Amino acid sequence: MRLAETQDPAVLASLREHHRAMTTAVTADDPAELTAADMRFHETLVACLRNQRLERTSRTLLVETRMCLARLEGHYSMPQEAVDEHADIVGAIESADVTAVIKAVGDHMTNAAELLDRLHAQRTA
Repeated sequence: MRLAETQDPAVLASLREHHRAMTTAVTADDPAELTAADMRFHETLVACLRNQRLERTSRTLLVETRMCLARLEGHYSMPQEAVDEHADIVGAIESADVTAVIKAVGDHMTNAAELLDRLHAQRTA
């Protein structure tokens, strides 16, 4: 996975900064800022791959991601969980361990999808 090859200090610093902003947002109980920092984190992940086709495609996906994050805003029972998942992603990228990156990204996507499913089930119940 190319993310594991991303050892550009500027990219890693940017990911860490977005993660710090997420941590600050949780501490300040600011769900809107948590969502904004989360989006910046995801945008940086895509940009660091330096793939123009992926960047074009991701613009659409990031719009959908933004809608999902807005939908999840304030619904994490423990917002720190989302922050911790992003820390796991950064740590995996920094370790250059492909297996760890795949696991961290996969766990993050699975947890978000499960939360969206639970919220949908609550609304339709």
